[in-house]
Amino acid sequence: MTNVSLTRPLPSVAEGKRVYYGGSQHLLGRASAGAGCGLVGAVCLMRYLAEEGKTSGDLFVRRNGEPMETDAFRSLCRLLQHRYLPVLPHFGMTGPVLALGVNRLLRKCRAPYRARWCVSSGKLLPRMEEMLAADIPVVFSAGPNFPFLFGRRKLPLYRKDRDGSLQPAGGAVAHYMIATDLQDGCMAVSSWGQEYWVRLDEYLHYVRRISAPFLSNVLYVTPKSN
Repeated sequence: MTNVSLTRPLPSVAEGKRVYYGGSQHLLGRASAGAGCGLVGAVCLMRYLAEEGKTSGDLFVRRNGEPMETDAFRSLCRLLQHRYLPVLPHFGMTGPVLALGVNRLLRKCRAPYRARWCVSSGKLLPRMEEMLAADIPVVFSAGPNFPFLFGRRKLPLYRKDRDGSLQPAGGAVAHYMIATDLQDGCMAVSSWGQEYWVRLDEYLHYVRRISAPFLSNVLYVTPKSN
C-alpha cells in the first residue's frame, strides 16, 4: 500500500489554551459527549472541505488554519444535529444515517462530492487510500462487537514515540474516527480530539473477527464525476 496523507492538518478547535485535533465530542455537553463521534467526524470532514474551498454558503467558513472557538463549534454541531445528523442519546448514529446527513450537507453547500456508507471489507484499505490521495478525510468506524453488540473487545490504539515506535494507548469500540495518514502499515487517526495510530492489520482483524463489515466501515466520499 502506498504511503499517503492529507495535504493539510485537520481543522482544530480551541478550548482556552487547549487545542483539539479535529474536534471532540467532549465539547458537546453531557447529552452528546458519549454518542457524538459521528457528528464530530462529519463536521470535521465538512470543515476540511471548506478550508479547501470546496463548499459554498455560510455554514462552513474558511478560517485559514485558525482554530474554531469552543462555543462556535458547539453551536455548529447543535445546528447540524438538529437539521442533518440526528444523534440518539447513548447510541449515537448508524453509518447509513451518517451518509444520508453528509449527502444533504454536501448538496446544501454545493460541494462536488457524494457519500455512501459501507464498502466490502476487501476494499476498505484501498478506498481509504483513494480518499486520502484525493485529499478527503476518512471518517470510519470501529463498530460494536458482533454478534454480542454490548461486548467490550476494542480496536487497539497507539501513540507514536519520537523514535517512531508505537506504544499502546487504549482502544476504541462503537466509535467513529477520522483517518488522516496511511504509512508503513498504520494509519494516523483523530479520536476525541487527539492523534492516535491504528495498525491496519489489527483494524481488518477487528472488522472481520470482532465486529462486522456493516458495522465497522468507512464513509466513502468521492467526487461526483466518479
